[in-house]
Amino acid sequence: MDQIPLRNQYLASYRQVTKKFEQRLPKLPFSANSITAAMLVISAIFPIFAHAKPISIIILLIILILDFLDGVASRQQKTDSKSGYLIDTASDKISDFLCAIAYIDTLIGKIFMGLVFLNVLLQFVSIKYKIHYILAVRFFILVYLLIY
Repeated sequence: MDQIPLRNQYLASYRQVTKKFEQRLPKLPFSANSITAAMLVISAIFPIFAHAKPISIIILLIILILDFLDGVASRQQKTDSKSGYLIDTASDKISDFLCAIAYIDTLIGKIFMGLVFLNVLLQFVSIKYKIHYILAVRFFILVYLLIY
C-alpha cells in the first residue's frame, strides 16, 4: 500500500470532514465572488473593532465562515477555476493583512504581519508547484483573541 505524505493525509481528512458538512448545506444563492467580496468588506471593518471583545471574535468568525462558504458556493455552482482560485487566495491574503494590521502596535501584531508576508511568499510557491501551502493567519488571530 502506498504511503500518503503526512501533509496530504491532513488535507485529505480535512476535506472529508468539510465535504460531509458541505453535503448537508442547502445550495447557496450567492456566487462565490459575491461571498468573497462580502468577506473583504467585513475584513476591512475588522480593524475598527479589533480591540473590542467579543465583537472582534464574532466578526472574525463571520470572516472565516464566509471564507469557507465561498469555496462551497464555487463547488456547488461548478464555477471553480484557476482564475477563481487565484482571486480567492489573493482575497484571503488581503483579509489576513486587514485582520493582522489591527494589532501592528503590539509584538503579536508584528508576528502576525510576518506570517502574512510569509503567506504571500507561500502563495507564489503554491502557484509554481501546484501545491496549496497556506498559513492560517486568521485562525491564529482567533486563537489569540480567545486566549487573551
